[in-house]
Amino acid sequence: MKTLVKSLVLGAFLLLLVPAAMACWPDDQAGFYVPGQMQVGNVLLEPGIYSVRAVHAFPGHNVLTITSSDGTKVYATVLATPHTLAPHEVQGRSRLLYVHSEEGAPSALRSFLVANSSFGYDIYARPMAARQAKVVTRELVAIAESR
Repeated sequence: MKTLVKSLVLGAFLLLLVPAAMACWPDDQAGFYVPGQMQVGNVLLEPGIYSVRAVHAFPGHNVLTITSSDGTKVYATVLATPHTLAPHEVQGRSRLLYVHSEEGAPSALRSFLVANSSFGYDIYARPMAARQAKVVTRELVAIAESR
């Protein structure tokens, strides 16, 4: 009986603690118009408007979710590594950095840079094939933001 009571008290404590901890790291979100096909993890996004959100589960463990613009459909969820931006890289609008190939291969999402923040989120990307010599990093600027 004591074990049951201790477990219930611990469970109630954790239910109170986790939302408070989550409030320390608000999620970063922005909407983007993607003009062409874009690879995000194992998912190929078609042209359209998407919402990108950095979800802060715990310090150092971040996930990017790509959803429909209204947030009702999740298209991709990928692990992201936070990194610090140099002061000159901080801008007033959120941005997506992606790798663009001139050879007709779809673009690949590389980073999500949050508006007015000194942090960005990098996505693991497979190494590009050696034959793709003309690879260029480009950016998309957010059309809507929320914090």
